[in-house]
Parts: sequence; structure tokens; C-alpha cells
Amino acid sequence: MSKRILSRLRQRPIDKNVVNSDSKSFSGSDQGADPEKAGSHTSGATDKHQRSVSRPDVPSRVPVSYSGVFLGITLIICGAWLFLFPVDMLVEHHRLRYLPSVVEHVTPGTSQFYGVAGVILGLLVLAFSTYSPRR
Repeated sequence: MSKRILSRLRQRPIDKNVVNSDSKSFSGSDQGADPEKAGSHTSGATDKHQRSVSRPDVPSRVPVSYSGVFLGITLIICGAWLFLFPVDMLVEHHRLRYLPSVVEHVTPGTSQFYGVAGVILGLLVLAFSTYSPRR
């Protein structure tokens, strides 16, 4: 076999039920006729060992993204600050090339809207950085 096939075989999870059933069929014993007798030769120690082994089909938990948690908390704090203490100001948006710059007037109501949007965005970033889905 090539090295590529061997490395793929090593990486694939092994289903213990398939391995056990194949080894029983090739063992040459004549216990295959009665499934009660076929399973009776296994000891309780191997059953305990099989239960303690982690299942390969269950994914491990993905670690929390600490930079995402920091960004989410920062957005929540800044959005709450902007909502609680609204600002009346002018914001200049610089344009590229030959277009003139635009000045936006931010009223206290618009400032509170931006604060709520910041809190919602921060909650979403915080949820996605701490949530790990199961497959």
C-alpha cells in the first residue's frame, strides 16, 4: 500500500462493532449460528473498557475565541454608553478620489439607534465566539 492510503487508514475512526463482527466471522469458531452464544465469550472487563473509550464520532468541544469575546464585550459596553448618553455631533465622511466629502448630522435619537445596533452586534459576536455547535 502507498503511504497516502496508510495515512488515511490511520486517520479514519474505527468502528469497534464492525471490527468485532469481522474478527468473529474470521475466527473459525462455529458460534455464528446462535448470537447469544457468540457474544457470551466476551468478558465484562472488555465491555467496561469499550464504554470508557471515547466515541470517535462525537466531536471535541471547540475552544472559545477570546478575541471574539473581547470584541463582543467592547461593542456591548460602547453601544450601551452611546444609548445611555446620546451625542449630538457632526461626522465627516471622507470620499476617495474626486468626490467631495459629506458631513452627517448625528442627532441624539440617531445616536441611541447606533447604540442599540452596537449592543445587538456585540451580543451576536459574543454568542458566535462562545457557541460551539454539535455535529
